[in-house]
Amino acid sequence: MKVLKSKDIVDIVRRISLRNENLNPFAGSGNNRRLVIKNGLKLIHKPTGLVYAVVDVLLDEPKDPVIVCKRADQKIEITKDNFKDYERQ
Repeated sequence: MKVLKSKDIVDIVRRISLRNENLNPFAGSGNNRRLVIKNGLKLIHKPTGLVYAVVDVLLDEPKDPVIVCKRADQKIEITKDNFKDYERQ
């Protein structure tokens, strides 16, 4: 039998919670709605495992935010339709 340390348990819980997480740039609702995706946050593209760093969040259309990310010299824009393919690192 393997004995788990508290760090192991925290890692397991984190992995499970990330698996069920849908990327949403906002938390709260109405007047309490706050932007929680900010510059420097790392996002993982679930299908490929590639890691991107957030450089901007475009809020031209508040109901359809676009997250701008960078990886090396490559910049991508993640639209609301693709949020399901990404998770926080």
